[in-house]
Amino acid sequence: MVSTRCKKLSGYTLVELLVLLCIVLTILGIGVPRVVSTMGALEFRRGVMVMLNFLRQAHLDSVVKGNTLTLKLEESGLARSDGKKFLLPTGLQLGLSRDSKDPILAMYYPSGRSNSQRFFIKDIHGRSAAISIDPLSSIPECKYY
Repeated sequence: MVSTRCKKLSGYTLVELLVLLCIVLTILGIGVPRVVSTMGALEFRRGVMVMLNFLRQAHLDSVVKGNTLTLKLEESGLARSDGKKFLLPTGLQLGLSRDSKDPILAMYYPSGRSNSQRFFIKDIHGRSAAISIDPLSSIPECKYY
């Protein structure tokens, strides 16, 4: 004898799939902006750290080679008097303090000292950092705002 029973199909209903889709989209809607914001902050800090390393290297080169190095502000970044350049990453802007019009940011002397002015790095999202160079030790310091 042949059985006339219907096999019950197992699976998810359309309503269950829509509820799951709504939950996943809600989680993504909360998480993705935070990840994007964090990635932007990390890129900004990386750009500042690369610039600080460029300034430290200028100090070391001045002492080792025994000549004065001048750093000038250019549209695309910083330029040293020996021809080396630092190009700002996309989205970052370099600015001087309000009272300064001189494009020379710093001078490193063979004695290990320097004279410099305070300058700022900003990005398009409102993050900013102030960089100053200690005149005695010539070590650049950074404060994030």
